[in-house]
Amino acid sequence: MPQYCSVPGCRNSGGHKFPEERELQLRWRVAIKRRDSTTKGLWKPGKHDVVCAAHFKEADYRVWTIRL
Repeated sequence: MPQYCSVPGCRNSGGHKFPEERELQLRWRVAIKRRDSTTKGLWKPGKHDVVCAAHFKEADYRVWTIRL
């Protein structure tokens, strides 16, 4: 079953899982501006939640070079 983007209003499927590193994950959570419907606080992602590529800029990606 496809995972749908966690950004409110977005209906794209697939994407990048939330980082495990706490500080970076918090930055993602703040950036998508999603609120928990029960507590009205900042929403917390589950282990399968994703953000689709439409919400990233080219500069957000790292380029890895592998030397053979």
